[in-house]
Amino acid sequence: MSMFIHAIIVILLAVLAMGIGLLILVCWALAACASRRDSYLEKDYRVK
Repeated sequence: MSMFIHAIIVILLAVLAMGIGLLILVCWALAACASRRDSYLEKDYRVK
């Protein structure tokens, strides 16, 4: 029984780690897109 509980805990920790990794990846992608968009806007203002 304790082996079963241990397996569940390990699986939950793995899922949690994957979720945190995915969240960091999404935040990094959004930040990269936002900074790229800002640089494009700055170029547009300089052209005008």
